[in-house]
Amino acid sequence: MRIAALEKKLAKEIELRQKLSQELEQSKKQLFAKEKEKKQVENELTEQAKQVENSERKVNEGIRQLEMKEQIWSTVQQKWNVEREKLNKQIRAQEQEIRKLAQQVGQLSNKTRQLRTIAAEFKHICRNSNELIGVLCKALDEDIRQISCNWIEEGRTGINGRKRMQVILHLLDALDAYRQQEERTSDGLSLSVDASMEPSSLSELTEAAKEINQTNGVYTGTFYRRDHGGYIQLENGEVFNITESLVNNHQLEHKAEVQCRPYLQDNGATFYDIELLFQGDDAYAPIRQYVGYVQLGEHYTWYCVDLNDSTCRFPLHRKDIEIQQPEDGMPCTFNVSEEGEFARLSKVYRQFTKTEEEFELARTEMSKARSNSSVPAAKPSAFLTGCTVAIIGGQRKWFEEVVAESGAVLVHDNGEHTERIAADLRRSQALFLLLTATSHRATWGGIEIAKACGMPHFTIQGSKSNLRKQLWDNRETIRAGLQ
Repeated sequence: MRIAALEKKLAKEIELRQKLSQELEQSKKQLFAKEKEKKQVENELTEQAKQVENSERKVNEGIRQLEMKEQIWSTVQQKWNVEREKLNKQIRAQEQEIRKLAQQVGQLSNKTRQLRTIAAEFKHICRNSNELIGVLCKALDEDIRQISCNWIEEGRTGINGRKRMQVILHLLDALDAYRQQEERTSDGLSLSVDASMEPSSLSELTEAAKEINQTNGVYTGTFYRRDHGGYIQLENGEVFNITESLVNNHQLEHKAEVQCRPYLQDNGATFYDIELLFQGDDAYAPIRQYVGYVQLGEHYTWYCVDLNDSTCRFPLHRKDIEIQQPEDGMPCTFNVSEEGEFARLSKVYRQFTKTEEEFELARTEMSKARSNSSVPAAKPSAFLTGCTVAIIGGQRKWFEEVVAESGAVLVHDNGEHTERIAADLRRSQALFLLLTATSHRATWGGIEIAKACGMPHFTIQGSKSNLRKQLWDNRETIRAGLQ
């Protein structure tokens, strides 16, 4: 009995010990999990402490940058104030100059009235045509002497002076012919005047006199490229061709904006003095331009060969063969129209030799004249749709096509009345300035509005190709203004 009781007690003790062991094991697991959780919390706290420290560092750096920007802004604002004060002084000086000019205008008005009185007296004195012709001849002789003195004393020459003197001499001949005809008519003679002495009527004399004082008109136009030379279409609708040599001399590119001044030559033909206003872009011309050399091929056929690809060659046009008389291996630049088969010479370099070293030097010189073989660029799809681009300076037609290609809307002012586009300028996404055709006041006014609105502003470097490139290169900056 006693042994059974002990065994029962021992069994209870063993069961209790097992139970306590299980509880101890469970407690150890829970403790391990708590310790692991504690380490995770400590790691998170450490990471958060680092993030807080980094945030504090960034905040301090941002504060320092803001302080630096404020200092820079205050410096710039001081410069603006100084510049504004200078502009105000210039405006006051210009106003004083205007008042002086107004006084001069009053004096000139008085002088004009006096001259009109003298002219009335002169008309009263010159009662017949002979006296009038004599006075006019003296005045023309004095005019010729004055032009000659200017050439001798100041060394001034040019087509204007020569043209004026030529018209004066023609008018003097016509006056003499008219006087002789009047004398012969009064004596009962009916002798015809030689055709070289025309005009012989008073109305034609009046037209010739007007020609002396006529101021040659100035017209703006657009140049269009051809495979050889090109043509200019003036604003009045007139169109005239220009040679390849003129294109090279004036460095004209496709759709360049030009100013033309007409002059009448001795043979009756009209000559135009051309001045470049705004450069075009040959990348969009209907031609391909190559740098290469002339080659005498089979069957005595002349070719123009691309310098970078000898398999790319085109037959030379017969006119260039007759006029230029090329030599085999002569370096040149040549043009080929988009759908053309023949090459047209643009420039030839006659001072060359066929030794390898000097031929390479000729190639180097030739490559400086034009960029390597150019192929007309394909117009990109509209990449600034919904944007508004403001341009100050020049004429609106210079920029319309380029801005329309980008898909943007153009706001333009010629630089004289920028206040008219102030509201549209503030709603624009970018400002472009053509400094060569913009006043200093308009430039600063546009820049101030752009900076106040946080709008990017750029300078056009005098050509359509530069405007096209800047629109493409800064498209992301411009489109950011829509957000």
